[in-house]
Amino acid sequence: MSFAHPALLSLLALAAAPAAIHWLVGRWAPVEPWAAMRFLTAVTPARRRSELRDRLVLAVRTLALALAALAAAGPRAVGWGNGAVGPAADDPPALHVVVLDDSLSTARPRGDGTAFAALRRAAFALAEAAAPADRFVLARTAQADPLTGPPRTLGPVGAAEFRRSVAAAESRPAAGDAPAALAAAAAALDAQADRFPAADVALLTDRAAADWDGPAVAAAVERLRAAGRGANPVRWLGPSGAGPPGRAIVLLAASAGDPDPRLDARPRVGAPAELTATVRSFGSRPAGAIAFFVNEQFVGRAPLPATAAEDLAPVETTATLPVRFEAAGPARVEARLEGEPGPPALASRFAVIPVRDRLRVAVAADPALGAAGPAGDPGFYLEQALAADAETFAVERIPFDALPTRDLTGFDAVALAGAPPPDAAAAVRAFLAGGGGAFVALRPTDDPADLRALFAGPLGGVTVGQTVGADDPTDADATGYTFEFEPNAGDGAGAELAARLSEVSGVRGGLIVGFRRLERESTPPAGAWSLRVLARFADESGNLVAPAVLTATGPAGGRAAVLATSADAAWGGPWPVAGASFVPLVRGLTAFAALPPVPAAVTTGAPLTAAFPAGRFAQAVRVQRPDGEERLAAVVDGVARFTQTGEPGFYRIGPESEEAPGAADAPGRWVAVNAPPAEADPRPALLPETAAPQTNTPTAIAEPQSLSAWMWAAALAALLLEPALARGRRPARPTTTAAPAARPTG
Repeated sequence: MSFAHPALLSLLALAAAPAAIHWLVGRWAPVEPWAAMRFLTAVTPARRRSELRDRLVLAVRTLALALAALAAAGPRAVGWGNGAVGPAADDPPALHVVVLDDSLSTARPRGDGTAFAALRRAAFALAEAAAPADRFVLARTAQADPLTGPPRTLGPVGAAEFRRSVAAAESRPAAGDAPAALAAAAAALDAQADRFPAADVALLTDRAAADWDGPAVAAAVERLRAAGRGANPVRWLGPSGAGPPGRAIVLLAASAGDPDPRLDARPRVGAPAELTATVRSFGSRPAGAIAFFVNEQFVGRAPLPATAAEDLAPVETTATLPVRFEAAGPARVEARLEGEPGPPALASRFAVIPVRDRLRVAVAADPALGAAGPAGDPGFYLEQALAADAETFAVERIPFDALPTRDLTGFDAVALAGAPPPDAAAAVRAFLAGGGGAFVALRPTDDPADLRALFAGPLGGVTVGQTVGADDPTDADATGYTFEFEPNAGDGAGAELAARLSEVSGVRGGLIVGFRRLERESTPPAGAWSLRVLARFADESGNLVAPAVLTATGPAGGRAAVLATSADAAWGGPWPVAGASFVPLVRGLTAFAALPPVPAAVTTGAPLTAAFPAGRFAQAVRVQRPDGEERLAAVVDGVARFTQTGEPGFYRIGPESEEAPGAADAPGRWVAVNAPPAEADPRPALLPETAAPQTNTPTAIAEPQSLSAWMWAAALAALLLEPALARGRRPARPTTTAAPAARPTG
């Protein structure tokens, strides 16, 4: 049995009033002595009948008040009157699971308000139509901070608390995660399925997020159907019709027009560069403009043409603006749409553009290598290949024996020709672990024993084998080898670098006749970086022989590139002279080692992370939010994780907090956080078709029936019976005490 108004059950306390009155009257009645009563019998049959009648009247009055209190509370029973009482007869009658889309896209104007206002009204309508005893589960779609953000699921709760939660909800400046919200709703439905005879699922969304029509959502909806009970369908509710027209910036980048690999997206100080913003227009929009800002200073405006689309198929426009960056370092760039309605997070786009100065490269080689003249010095080849592009590289020649005493932090990369001695190798390993870069050009004559000191620590996953090819390149029978670039060289910078190198070097690299074999260890030692193969050697038959180019990127930003080369001091080698690939490869791989990875795009709600090398201790990292507030992110297992990224804008990670001495002067790292393009896309998604949920446990559960009328009838019958019982009662009289009989005298 359940009750429509459980709070009114407190009226049951009034049923004790007749018994209390009866007890108080009997206690306070006056006692008068009456001597004549000593001749009457103390207990007679008539008195026993009178006391029984009094108790019946008291019971009827108590029962009438109890029935009235129960009737006011609205009792309901499942299966009452038809004999089909199910196992859930004592549970609330229905459970309503509501998935509320509160992502950034719902803040767009829609009609007289916003899309989220329409979703809130739909949620209120669900609460109004529900029965008083129904319960609600509320699941949100926006990614929220797990510590300070609103809970992803709430409930089961009553209709009043559900209304309060919906009224207090607002659209969040975060990306939506529809599959996660639907999975949370299905989990809540699974947990409560045995308590409720029926379940109803309502999905409140503006359909603007692209992932609503993805396979993950379809799978989550199917899970909801499998967890449901009864014949109620999964309902899609929310604003109908086409989405609102508007514009959104989906891409912001800078280009320097540099032909060298990995340098195009990094403008150089004082050199001409170009800011590019890609704008998508939905529906008919008038002509507009996009304003560009660098380090919060206005630098120019680019026009946007008008669009006259009959449907919401997007029209992409590219707006460009020529600029010059005045200082090296991370430049904070922002593009703002002018005159577009909606939240500012959808009308702007942020980016952190790394502006580079000339890359400082130290070319280290053994002084003895130059004994045979410049033509036989591989260090000379590396130096000339880099120094030819003086606008990109600033080269300084350093002997191997001077590396341990030099401060390498002033360089962006160290280019090594051959195997350095152990003390120089240790200095290079420390430089790599601290975030620097190293380019290593191996010669066929390098002794693997001499390379053991270099290929340790971060490069511990590289195995250097025997020499392949001819010792004497002038031999007429020498076999030639070519470079074959990997079609799938991993993800991120590795694939990009391989693609750019293949463009400038050709699909087949320059011909060489000898090289030192490179391999990746199947089980690299602890602390070694993961390696990617960018190119392999192939013989004249096209058979791949061994990796030719290996790259590695460390958690603290360090980079390494290893190239097997025939630049040998003993015999010179024809590759630097005749091979067209030598200069592009040296420049591209050195640039890869000298430049840290381009920061990946971060969306609102996504965590920011900062990794620390194994030998660097930190307890916490300071994070500056876009509003200027500073917070701490704890460092766990060498990785700092900050999740409070609900506000789009620029975040600065680092330096370490005061617990790490000597780090207060570090500049930190800027990260731009913005909404993903899907949240800015107002086109309505095609929602998956839904059918009725499956019934997990078929039972003969009838609709709950109200018992209030029966309770009121029973209470009225008790009130009618009470006068008939009370009519035969004798009027109350004082309680008497018989005087003790006097003993006769005489």
